[in-house]
Amino acid sequence: MSERADRLLARVDAHLPKLNRVERLHFLEDQVRKWERSYNLFLATDGLSENNENDPDPVGATDYLLTITGLQARFDAVSHPADCRCRVCSFSPLYIKEKAS
Repeated sequence: MSERADRLLARVDAHLPKLNRVERLHFLEDQVRKWERSYNLFLATDGLSENNENDPDPVGATDYLLTITGLQARFDAVSHPADCRCRVCSFSPLYIKEKAS
Protein backbone atom coordinates (compact mmCIF):
# COMPACT_ATOMS: atom_id res chain seq x y z
CA MET A 1 0.00 0.00 0.00
CA SER A 2 1.05 3.58 -0.48
CA GLU A 3 2.54 5.30 2.57
CA ARG A 4 0.68 8.46 1.61
CA ALA A 5 -2.65 6.63 1.47
CA ASP A 6 -1.88 4.81 4.73
CA ARG A 7 -1.14 8.07 6.54
CA LEU A 8 -4.25 9.80 5.24
CA LEU A 9 -6.54 6.85 5.98
CA ALA A 10 -5.08 6.56 9.50
CA ARG A 11 -6.00 10.21 10.11
CA VAL A 12 -9.49 9.57 8.72
CA ASP A 13 -9.89 6.51 10.96
CA ALA A 14 -8.87 8.59 13.98
CA HIS A 15 -11.37 11.32 13.06
CA LEU A 16 -14.43 9.16 12.28
CA PRO A 17 -15.23 8.11 15.88
CA LYS A 18 -15.64 11.80 16.76
CA LEU A 19 -18.58 12.06 14.35
CA ASN A 20 -22.08 10.63 14.45
CA ARG A 21 -23.25 8.38 11.61
CA VAL A 22 -24.73 11.17 9.48
CA GLU A 23 -21.64 13.33 9.93
CA ARG A 24 -19.44 10.36 8.98
CA LEU A 25 -21.41 9.86 5.78
CA HIS A 26 -21.15 13.53 4.81
CA PHE A 27 -17.47 13.71 5.71
CA LEU A 28 -16.58 10.58 3.73
CA GLU A 29 -18.70 11.59 0.75
CA ASP A 30 -16.98 14.98 0.66
CA GLN A 31 -13.56 13.36 0.93
CA VAL A 32 -14.26 10.93 -1.93
CA ARG A 33 -15.47 13.78 -4.15
CA LYS A 34 -12.47 15.94 -3.27
CA TRP A 35 -9.98 13.18 -4.03
CA GLU A 36 -11.76 12.23 -7.27
CA ARG A 37 -11.60 15.87 -8.45
CA SER A 38 -7.94 16.08 -7.51
CA TYR A 39 -7.21 12.80 -9.31
CA ASN A 40 -8.98 14.01 -12.45
CA LEU A 41 -6.84 17.15 -12.41
CA PHE A 42 -3.74 15.01 -11.84
CA LEU A 43 -4.62 12.94 -14.92
CA ALA A 44 -5.51 15.95 -17.06
CA THR A 45 -2.14 17.57 -16.33
CA ASP A 46 -0.10 14.36 -16.62
CA GLY A 47 0.76 14.64 -12.94
CA LEU A 48 2.00 18.21 -13.07
CA SER A 49 -0.79 19.45 -10.79
CA GLU A 50 0.86 17.67 -7.84
CA ASN A 51 4.49 17.11 -8.69
CA ASN A 52 7.54 19.17 -9.36
CA GLU A 53 10.74 18.00 -10.96
CA ASN A 54 12.73 18.19 -7.72
CA ASP A 55 10.40 15.99 -5.66
CA PRO A 56 12.28 12.82 -4.63
CA ASP A 57 9.01 10.98 -3.96
CA PRO A 58 6.45 12.19 -6.50
CA VAL A 59 2.75 11.59 -6.05
CA GLY A 60 1.52 8.84 -8.35
CA ALA A 61 -1.79 7.56 -9.62
CA THR A 62 -1.52 4.67 -7.16
CA ASP A 63 -1.59 7.12 -4.25
CA TYR A 64 -4.85 8.56 -5.51
CA LEU A 65 -6.48 5.25 -6.32
CA LEU A 66 -5.64 3.67 -2.97
CA THR A 67 -6.84 6.76 -1.12
CA ILE A 68 -10.12 6.92 -3.05
CA THR A 69 -10.70 3.18 -2.67
CA GLY A 70 -10.02 3.34 1.08
CA LEU A 71 -12.35 6.29 1.55
CA GLN A 72 -15.09 4.63 -0.50
CA ALA A 73 -14.75 1.41 1.52
CA ARG A 74 -15.25 3.42 4.70
CA PHE A 75 -18.26 5.21 3.22
CA ASP A 76 -19.77 1.86 2.20
CA ALA A 77 -19.20 0.46 5.69
CA VAL A 78 -20.92 3.43 7.36
CA SER A 79 -23.80 3.60 4.89
CA HIS A 80 -25.09 0.06 5.46
CA PRO A 81 -27.51 -0.60 8.33
CA ALA A 82 -26.15 -2.39 11.41
CA ASP A 83 -28.10 -5.58 10.66
CA CYS A 84 -27.12 -5.73 6.98
CA ARG A 85 -26.16 -9.17 5.72
CA CYS A 86 -25.22 -8.23 2.17
CA ARG A 87 -22.13 -9.66 0.54
CA VAL A 88 -20.12 -6.46 1.04
CA CYS A 89 -20.84 -6.38 4.76
CA SER A 90 -20.21 -10.08 5.22
CA PHE A 91 -16.64 -9.75 3.98
CA SER A 92 -15.68 -6.24 5.09
CA PRO A 93 -13.53 -5.96 8.23
CA LEU A 94 -14.18 -2.19 8.04
CA TYR A 95 -17.90 -2.81 8.34
CA ILE A 96 -17.44 -5.10 11.31
CA LYS A 97 -15.29 -2.42 12.96
CA GLU A 98 -17.97 0.21 12.22
CA LYS A 99 -20.76 -1.93 13.69
CA ALA A 100 -18.80 -2.28 16.93
CA SER A 101 -18.39 1.46 17.43
